[in-house]
Amino acid sequence: MNKIILKFLILLFISSLLYGQIGSEGSFDARSFGMGKTYNAVSKGIFAVGSNPANIFSEFSDKIEISTLLPFPSLSVKGGANFITIDDVNYYFGGVNGEARYLSSDDKQNLMDLFSGGGVVGFNMSINLLMISFKVNPSFGTLALGINDIASFQCTIPSAVPEVALYGNPSGKVYDFSEFELQSWYLRSYSLSYSRKIFSSKESPNNVITAGVTLKYVQGFYYAGTEHVNSSFSTGSSNEIEGNADYRGYSAFSSNFGVKYDFDTVDKESSFSFFPEPAGSGFGFDVGVSASLGENWRLSVSLTDVGKIKWDKNAAQFTAEGTIYIDDLSDDAQRDSLKDKFVGKSKKIDSFETDLPTALRFGITKYFSKSFTAAFDYNLGFNNMPGNSTKGRFSVGVEWMPFEFKMNLRSGFSFGGLYGFGWAAGIGFDFELLEFNIASSDFNSFVVPKKAKYLSVAFDTKWKF
Repeated sequence: MNKIILKFLILLFISSLLYGQIGSEGSFDARSFGMGKTYNAVSKGIFAVGSNPANIFSEFSDKIEISTLLPFPSLSVKGGANFITIDDVNYYFGGVNGEARYLSSDDKQNLMDLFSGGGVVGFNMSINLLMISFKVNPSFGTLALGINDIASFQCTIPSAVPEVALYGNPSGKVYDFSEFELQSWYLRSYSLSYSRKIFSSKESPNNVITAGVTLKYVQGFYYAGTEHVNSSFSTGSSNEIEGNADYRGYSAFSSNFGVKYDFDTVDKESSFSFFPEPAGSGFGFDVGVSASLGENWRLSVSLTDVGKIKWDKNAAQFTAEGTIYIDDLSDDAQRDSLKDKFVGKSKKIDSFETDLPTALRFGITKYFSKSFTAAFDYNLGFNNMPGNSTKGRFSVGVEWMPFEFKMNLRSGFSFGGLYGFGWAAGIGFDFELLEFNIASSDFNSFVVPKKAKYLSVAFDTKWKF
């Protein structure tokens, strides 16, 4: 199992070097990043794929838009933890003058408070390998094709973990690990989108409604996640330990990764490929509607990533179940029994299914002038798959073009969701033929780096013809 974890970490590292948007908390294009991950009603063209397909079409958009690996790939990365800052890490784990720090009772309690409710460590990354849209004509609408790679990881660390490390196992204490949750995957999405105008007012030509749909074929190259965790234990008056182990998890890996499970009897070789053999596949869709009310307002709503993935290559199930009792830690048999109960067993299975990170999105945009735009978003995930959260997220963002040569300044704030507060900033340049954007959804991490919980960056380019 240690080899599996090591190869997973290597996979994340390689992905971040090599390689659309997915889920309510996933990665986004740079323009949205700079506006506080506010994108539903303000998105347009090919970068509306994944958020609201209705906004792919516009009567004023260019006929052809392309985003590819040249001159720069469209990439977004975000990682960190929602409970601890760099200052906290340095204080509690950095030591003093090269030696370990002695934690006072107040230090221990403050560290415990950081983990209250479970601490979430997360990583999201996406890259647009190819995005292209073609506006056939205003009456037919716009078609778009996309190929996106997505890597996401999120893990909730239960408060029982630091509590055991800090206080040991005092008599009468119950340690509950049910807060633990792990979800991670690496996907490639092939999408086909269609968007068109479905209503326009003859009396008010600026009152327009557009609709769109995106169909997706998704390949999964890696998945590891828990289905449930209900393990706990307590210490009795005579220092005996008793409790129960109860968890179930699943994993699947592309054959190219060479992962060997404990039950495998034959060694497996890893082989690099830009087109790995999928460990699973599935289908999904997005639907959206967008309404322009006069020249100054736009409302948008969409439902994204409805579907499932079936993982049927190198699939395994991990389970632990049964009661725990140990009254003599010096007894090898009891220690081995405790280890077996908590570590559990793995077995080969034919397949398992996971949902895509389905999310509901709503947005309002106000155009105060040709040079100043403000927008509001609400996003709610229907599950806690990677890049998604059932905690609602609000965001507000602005875009300002102070000069005539189309340099856009952006900023925004995001609240709630899985990652909490974030202050974003970004800049974009429109050279008519080529558009370039760069941003961070956690600009506060650069302003006050020692208080940073997350680091994020996104940049993208778009050709327009």
